[in-house]
Amino acid sequence: MAIDFPNSPTTNQVYTANGRTWIYDGEKWGLQSVSNSVVLDGLSDVTTPSPTSGDFLKWNGSAWVNDPIDLGTDTAGNYVASLVAGTGITLTNNSGEGATPTVAVTGVTANAQTASYTLALTDNQKMVEMNVGSANTVTIPLNSSVSFPTGATIDILQTGAGKTQIVGTGGVTVNTANGAYLRAQWSVATVVKRATDTWVLFGDTSTT
Repeated sequence: MAIDFPNSPTTNQVYTANGRTWIYDGEKWGLQSVSNSVVLDGLSDVTTPSPTSGDFLKWNGSAWVNDPIDLGTDTAGNYVASLVAGTGITLTNNSGEGATPTVAVTGVTANAQTASYTLALTDNQKMVEMNVGSANTVTIPLNSSVSFPTGATIDILQTGAGKTQIVGTGGVTVNTANGAYLRAQWSVATVVKRATDTWVLFGDTSTT
């Protein structure tokens, strides 16, 4: 049976016909028994320096080369490189590809105070407990001094007998429907930042 070899072959070109593999040596076609690795090594645009288990062939712009897949450089489009836990959230087992991360919402952390107190950035998503025997205040600072993110939420609980008032330092607006005092011992209210220096107060409050 006649075999029609490709016209104008190049050196080391591989041709398979009738279940047999032929290689052009630059002058003539010859029938050879070759393994896949020899076939790849023989192609002019394939290089396989020090291949290791798990390597893939990758086109580098001029040749096919063996290379491990690197999600940081060998992917197209978007992918999740890592997960970052936000305030009030814990994230475990974030060890990379193949990991199964676990996301959990943490409980409310209490910040107990025994005197009037100015809110700190670390109070976001926490509960400030005012255990004071006399009248006291919880002050919301200017954004220029403590830059809470918009949407910051802080609970305020009066655990002591002293009545707690929530106030804004000069330049801070605290909007509330029912007054800025916690109504009684064990009353709780929440402040939420709505804009740069604008907050809203709601909960078990009163005008005095």
